Amino acid sequence: MKSLSLKRLVQKKEVHVLLQDTILSLGVSITIQDEDRQWIWGTPLELSQPEYPIQVSGKILGWVGGDRKATAIASLLSYLAKQELEKKTLANETLERYKEINLLYEISGKISTCLDVQAIANLVLDEARRLIAATSGSLMLFNEESQSLQIVAAFGIDSPSKMLMKLGEGIAGNVLLSENAEVVNGVQYDSRFLPGPHPVHSLICAPLKTQSRVLGTINISHADPIQYTAADLKLVTALASQAASAIENALLHEYKLKEERIKSKLERYLAPQIVK
Repeated sequence: MKSLSLKRLVQKKEVHVLLQDTILSLGVSITIQDEDRQWIWGTPLELSQPEYPIQVSGKILGWVGGDRKATAIASLLSYLAKQELEKKTLANETLERYKEINLLYEISGKISTCLDVQAIANLVLDEARRLIAATSGSLMLFNEESQSLQIVAAFGIDSPSKMLMKLGEGIAGNVLLSENAEVVNGVQYDSRFLPGPHPVHSLICAPLKTQSRVLGTINISHADPIQYTAADLKLVTALASQAASAIENALLHEYKLKEERIKSKLERYLAPQIVK
């Protein structure tokens, strides 16, 4: 809980005044030390005098020294610290939500008019690489004929076009089946992980899911033992959602173009009414 400083909390004007009033009303002499035993309030008391912890969620932030009445001060500071932590958590969640919305807006603007699958995949991976620490990454689409995942775009991977993964094989193959995004920190301890030519320690894998089907997965990884977080997972999942929608539109466009080409060829040899 390094983000919450007991010293800063006590130095807040409203908290400082509240402490003074409470100490005065209780008629008690106290000291306050932080978790590193630095003095925040008062002068050192006799070593024989008891201390009472200031804590939030089991984490000790400091101690109040004094007689039994000092327990009220410790309880008050614990309560104020809990409130402060909740405010910080809410502020962080709001900021993360703003980042996610902003990300969706930006990426949507970039890929909404793009009808090339390769270009969409590269744009999404570039955005993921910009936002999240990674040494390698890939976007894989499921091939119905071969029943395998094939890499469409990648970075930090040699000869990605040769890499195939069967349905239910590896972490990506399992994510494709479960349709649930995952963070795997320490992939070497995951029985599903299939080692490749490039070192991987931490991995985020999210399905490219539309309303009707799962098109593939997006995979972001790092060779070093970093710890991907729930916030990282949310960002990759948001990117995957945007990518899936754009790729589905691009695939539909490609299918229509293919139909038009076939129709055009047939019209050369057959009567127009038969082709229709």
